[in-house]
Amino acid sequence: MLTSKETVSRAGKRRKKTATSRPDAIDRSMIHLLHRASQRASEIFAIETRDFDLTARQFAVLSTVAQHEGLSQTDLVRLTGIDRSTLADVVQRLLKRGIIQRERTTQDGRTYAVTLSAQGRELLDAIKPSVRRADRAVLSCLGEEDGKLVAQVLGRLLKRPGAEDDADAY
Repeated sequence: MLTSKETVSRAGKRRKKTATSRPDAIDRSMIHLLHRASQRASEIFAIETRDFDLTARQFAVLSTVAQHEGLSQTDLVRLTGIDRSTLADVVQRLLKRGIIQRERTTQDGRTYAVTLSAQGRELLDAIKPSVRRADRAVLSCLGEEDGKLVAQVLGRLLKRPGAEDDADAY
């Protein structure tokens, strides 16, 4: 008789259960799988956009700023989902490269309005075909039907009750 800590191998031999045989193994953890999928998508993005020296997060910020000129950094945090300290670092890097500009708002002297520079607009226009290739490469791993389903499921996962539609179109 098997104990709860044993399994039977294909050859019929008894063996102890391992972490990979447990139903709560890391390779079945939704959090872990989503994290790993994000890492893989970021790798694909980096490969496809290597000529532009821009990360996926930097692209998300550029794309969001292009859609909503004059946003505050607080608005960018809300729309991109990037945490406040990481976003501040991304903004600093993009400022140093001359890709974005920011200036104090007239309503609140503590708040900066972020806009794209001419160089930022050129970069965004130039990188879009590579970003579309990266998206297609990620989706090709899934097939068209599953890709659409995954996009729908992830969209539902990211929806917050009462939140406006934050989808980026590029």
